[in-house]
Amino acid sequence: ISYSATCDCLSNRKEYPSFFRTIGSDYYQSRALAYLVKHFGWSWVGAVYSDNDYGNNGMAIFLKAAKEEGICVEYSEKFDRADTAKMIKVVNIVKKSTAKVIIIFLTQFDMISLIDYLILKNVTGYQIIGSEAWITAVNLVTPASYNIFAGAIGFDVGKLNINSLADYAVNEFWQTVYPCLNTEKNNSQSGNSCSEYKDMINFQNYSKDISELRYAKNLYNAVYAVAHSLQTLLRCTGHLSCEKDKTIQPWQ
Repeated sequence: ISYSATCDCLSNRKEYPSFFRTIGSDYYQSRALAYLVKHFGWSWVGAVYSDNDYGNNGMAIFLKAAKEEGICVEYSEKFDRADTAKMIKVVNIVKKSTAKVIIIFLTQFDMISLIDYLILKNVTGYQIIGSEAWITAVNLVTPASYNIFAGAIGFDVGKLNINSLADYAVNEFWQTVYPCLNTEKNNSQSGNSCSEYKDMINFQNYSKDISELRYAKNLYNAVYAVAHSLQTLLRCTGHLSCEKDKTIQPWQ
């Protein structure tokens, strides 16, 4: 049960009978991106997408939806971070094009590489529309990339407040990095001196909006989906034992 795989190709039940997910298919995201473009009245756009199943399938759906909505696509270029020549070619196409709106359907790792080249070529002044894989990844937002991505829009994965999860995760971090701390709020010493970490320790009033917890809701739902499915399949009731010898197929 995947919490982040959005490729529409995985919706084929004949090819992937045992695959389930707790995130929407790109069939919906790609069409939504086309509707978003139309909503703002942009009719002349460019597109860059990852050269893999995620990008190829997602962009194919977007291009079809864009055509249906009367949106003209000046270019649609594949991006492969393993091919330097191709990356430079894509950035040059973007810079020379007349379209000022760019749909970027890339994986987060591809996006990191693209950013470097956009900064290198000083590609600014574009309206960026991003896919869910990177649009809310705060590690991509730096002083150097601000001029490129200021005003970028896209669709978020969606968040769920899981009680105490952020506290638990961050407390583990603090106690690992600074063993002198017993808890997040307790600056008592346990054999080691915390004085050299004073500035960092004062930074413990971290933001609860931790970006890499953006898939936490989907992961949470995936785990509970497995638990409830097993409970139902094994006919577990109350505190009684479950069926032990029942054969379960993956697709179930």
